[in-house]
Amino acid sequence: MAEGKISPFTREALSKRNIPESFCGDQRTSLKETDLEEADRIIAMDKQEHYAMMMEQFPEWADRIEYWTYRDIQWSSPDGVILQIENAVRVLLDELAKS
Repeated sequence: MAEGKISPFTREALSKRNIPESFCGDQRTSLKETDLEEADRIIAMDKQEHYAMMMEQFPEWADRIEYWTYRDIQWSSPDGVILQIENAVRVLLDELAKS
């Protein structure tokens, strides 16, 4: 995978769900303080991976993030983790619809 491009696993998952790739953007972007300030809710996929990064880059935000427990594909099968994330997003959408 070229640096900055979306994962082929993500591309395949989007295609299977008829979600346009344009919803992802064409490359990764760095998190900025303004992103955190403007967010109503902040979710990171894996506390083990992201907490230390947040402590280094945005220590005042690290404990204000909701950390999910979905490991990156080095540690999990892409299909399995994508399905877990999809289910978590569905639960999140149901929760947001009720609020």
